[in-house]
Amino acid sequence: MSGDVAPLLPTFSSFEEYWAARNHPTLWLEAIRHALDAAGLPSTGSVEMLGPSQYPTALACDLDAVATVYPDQWGGTRSYELEIEAHGVIAGHGLPVPDLIAHGALPSPAATRPGWAWLIETNAPGQPWSRVGPAMSRRRRERAASHLGALLRRWHAIPHTGRGGHLGSGWDAFLHLIRDELSHLGENDGRLAGFPPAMRPDLHRLAATTLTEVDAATPTSLIHGDVHSENVLVDQAVGAVTGIIDLNEMYAGHPWYDLADACFRLLQGEPGSVHRLLTGYGLDLEEPVDGIALRLLGWALLHDFDVLTPTCQLRGTPQTNVADLAGRITGLRPHTEGSQDGQSVP
Repeated sequence: MSGDVAPLLPTFSSFEEYWAARNHPTLWLEAIRHALDAAGLPSTGSVEMLGPSQYPTALACDLDAVATVYPDQWGGTRSYELEIEAHGVIAGHGLPVPDLIAHGALPSPAATRPGWAWLIETNAPGQPWSRVGPAMSRRRRERAASHLGALLRRWHAIPHTGRGGHLGSGWDAFLHLIRDELSHLGENDGRLAGFPPAMRPDLHRLAATTLTEVDAATPTSLIHGDVHSENVLVDQAVGAVTGIIDLNEMYAGHPWYDLADACFRLLQGEPGSVHRLLTGYGLDLEEPVDGIALRLLGWALLHDFDVLTPTCQLRGTPQTNVADLAGRITGLRPHTEGSQDGQSVP
């Protein structure tokens, strides 16, 4: 295969068509092999498409490397640029992220159509939390949660301001994101559907109050932005985080955005594990935890993704008040007096 010959890229008439085909087991292999060839890597070995992923991603098995192709539509160009920038910011800080091997752009098959960017990284060790977390002992899950908390604390402290680009632009992009979530809360997804209708005004007020935590006069933190159970890899034998992958949702923003994400989409409000995540991060939980539980819920309401629904379905939603709800679904007060245990509101 020659790096000068344009690969045949699929064409899509809509985002929905692309989304359904983004992890097709063979559709993208020619483009993936072209990227390997362009990087000067062997392109004839075994290549397996991975999924689920936002963009077509494959494992070059013989190289133990992961290649991703980014469409020029549907946010692909920004995600590619952000991945490159993020690698530059994080490199050298000792965090368990893949190393960047090479990146570039596929040649356009036609003058009227741009080529698609590609990126190749080392394959991070370990298995996704989603795959092995349930089989780990509770002690090992809690140990891994504590380790993740410590890693996120280090991540959030990485210097990133004054660089320009996507990650050094102050609060503007992050504030735009969470203000948009507040203004459309419950409209773009089903994150409020499982809560009692009478509780929803209080949830809106909590989200609005949470937004006021952002002080634009203070420095931002570097946040991952997508701390879910597919993006955190663990060694299940010892309960340690071995990899944090997918850097294309990173922001200069507020650290509790990541903590809420990890609490719900990764740990699903498991009592003990959330506590260890937060203490591993360095928070003092000897004080009453009601305010911490509400803070986690507030940031979950402002998150770009619906981080709440699966956890609410698993933990149940007390029908008393927002404080009881927060305590239950964060796992910080799972048996709050007066809550209706085991009842989930349709």
